[in-house]
Amino acid sequence: MRDLRIDFLKFVGLVMIILAHSGPPGGIFQLRNFDVPLMVFCSGFVFSYGVSYSGYLSYVMARLQRLVIPVWFFLLFFFAFNSALASDPDYVLLTFLFVEGEGLEYLWIIQVFVSIAMVSPFIYKFNQLIRSDTVFFCLCFLFLVLYDLFISWAGRELYQDYKLLRTLLLLIPYSLVFLLGLRFKTKSNASVLMTSVFCIVLFMVMFYWVGRTDDGILSTQHFKYPPGLYYLSYAVAVTCFLLYCSTRFYAQLFAVPHLNNLILFVSSNSIWIYLWHIVFLGLIDGHWLVRWLLILSCSILCMYLQVRIVKAIIAKASVREKYAKLMLKTLTG
Repeated sequence: MRDLRIDFLKFVGLVMIILAHSGPPGGIFQLRNFDVPLMVFCSGFVFSYGVSYSGYLSYVMARLQRLVIPVWFFLLFFFAFNSALASDPDYVLLTFLFVEGEGLEYLWIIQVFVSIAMVSPFIYKFNQLIRSDTVFFCLCFLFLVLYDLFISWAGRELYQDYKLLRTLLLLIPYSLVFLLGLRFKTKSNASVLMTSVFCIVLFMVMFYWVGRTDDGILSTQHFKYPPGLYYLSYAVAVTCFLLYCSTRFYAQLFAVPHLNNLILFVSSNSIWIYLWHIVFLGLIDGHWLVRWLLILSCSILCMYLQVRIVKAIIAKASVREKYAKLMLKTLTG
């Protein structure tokens, strides 16, 4: 059964990511700088393992099919219509490999989700192993502090100089966010709110500390690649607060039928809407607000037409059930 709260959070996350790419002013850009951790948190919250899959390899192959094949399918057509970009084989290869900082810049988030998919069964087992919430949160916090000290000391230079190391330095903090989502699936709304308050306090302490030690650079964006404690404290605080609000005001949130349908559609087709927005980023210019609304609207509309066309082809061509499921997995979602 779908958890409509997570559909709402995914809707907010995707809308905020597209906003970030539309060129908003600095203040708005900072306020929405929780979007990627929010999406990772949602992945952890809805994660299930061991029920529908016969083993680790079965799970990984299913996740790769769901994450990678649609993107590669999109890229084949994207480069077919962008001969200037396709003329550089290194650029094309790095794009297909989702290397952060190389190739098509908007696909690094796919690398994050693919990397997490590879280790998520182990994260799941770790979550089951630690029964005490106190021990769990202390371990997570300690590990994140040690990670932040490492990247402050040498990690950012290593991140810039070594492409292969980027994957690991992205995977570690986002795995912790995924783990939090997994843990909060069974926690009370009061626990979610307490976590949000703790992260807000931590963020304010970091805000003061960063302002004193980093030449007044206070935007969390400067601590996103790789994600540091300053960036994650803000992102997790907002994520938990949104989860708290979506639970607290559940009935009011989903009382509007058309809004409800829009949230469900965007959440169910988030990958392809994200891919479509890459196309419109290169086609639509102008004021950031108008650009954001147009890119978002056009991406959702194209996805709506794509879903209708795919389903019409399946129905009219009497596609076998096996291939129909494959088409739906690849071309929708």
